[in-house]
Amino acid sequence: GGGGDCGYTFEVGKQYLVYGYDSKAGGRIGTGICTRTRPLSEAADDLKFLRAVSDLPPGATIYGLAQRYTVDLEKHGAREPAGPIEGALVVATSGGSRQEVMTGGDGRYRLSGLAPGKYTVRVTLPEKLSPFEQRVVEVHDRGCAEVNISAVTDGRVAGRLLDARGLPLKGKSVDLLPIGRDGKPLPRLWEFTEDDGSFIYKQLPPGRYILAVNTFDAPDEDMPYRKTFYPSTADESAAEVINVGEGQHLSGIEFRLPPTLAPREMTGTVVWSDGSPVAGAEVSYTEVVSGRLVHLGLKTDDDGRFKLQGYEGLRYRVAATIPSDPDWEPDSGRGVELLTAPEVEVSPTAQTAPLRLVIELRDDRARKTQGVGPNRDPSPAGKKRKRP
Repeated sequence: GGGGDCGYTFEVGKQYLVYGYDSKAGGRIGTGICTRTRPLSEAADDLKFLRAVSDLPPGATIYGLAQRYTVDLEKHGAREPAGPIEGALVVATSGGSRQEVMTGGDGRYRLSGLAPGKYTVRVTLPEKLSPFEQRVVEVHDRGCAEVNISAVTDGRVAGRLLDARGLPLKGKSVDLLPIGRDGKPLPRLWEFTEDDGSFIYKQLPPGRYILAVNTFDAPDEDMPYRKTFYPSTADESAAEVINVGEGQHLSGIEFRLPPTLAPREMTGTVVWSDGSPVAGAEVSYTEVVSGRLVHLGLKTDDDGRFKLQGYEGLRYRVAATIPSDPDWEPDSGRGVELLTAPEVEVSPTAQTAPLRLVIELRDDRARKTQGVGPNRDPSPAGKKRKRP
């Protein structure tokens, strides 16, 4: 196999050294791209080891390479090798047995003469580098296990998200906007707050950053706040820039949000150009500042009426569509022309008048669409991130 199942591609006429897994069902042997299976022409080191196994002294070996990487946020977080890591302490333990060694100038290490068994490998990296998660490996007599170590600069930004009263906000998304070399924000990073409102960003490269909420999301019931930048401003140019040095850990930031927006209901009707109601029209609306779709899939009732949830002080564009073919089914696989009402823009208040969206009545066939289709589930488009 190949592709998504991690299968290894063999070419006819080539020789390979295959590392296989014995399948208990059927006695077959499998391999994949995560093994050391490789063309024979690239397996000199492996062959040298295998041919010398019978002459090796008793004991097993754990070895590997410690490598540092840089993170380029200008390239969507791409990681590039930045050289070996010297002076990392590698410790392998199994029961009461313990062996340790430091990585050399080339970043390599080797623990030899180990008794066969399972070992927990822990690594203490030099200051300012991201921590290494321990690994458990099993080695056999005269066998070996490779445990490579990778790390990046571990800059951190930590703080708490608070409401206007100073109370912690749990399970909310906080955005971190890196500032590019041209001074423009790069694609955002985000984290969710814990029960006490705390959040932390790790493994940040040196640079300048801005904290914010709802930068690209429309306010909703979960986050009824307008776009806000740290310390507490709607003006991005007034946002406080956070400078993170090489491996620097910044903490104690308190990001207090303004009062929540007042919810306002928007009602209206969708009608044909002759004034008759359009039943089953699909109504959607977009928050203008964020450009995010708030909801898609809401249907008008038999009288063409709809009801939307918005917030005072924000602007929305409301649209309505209906298929031109009354017999069209969403799951049919067929395309269909949509009849569309011109968008209406509204800033809801407590006294907002009902909206009226008009779809041009073209012929009797269009009129029949008043009874079109069942309600569909809302599209995932425009939905905000939710904490698992």
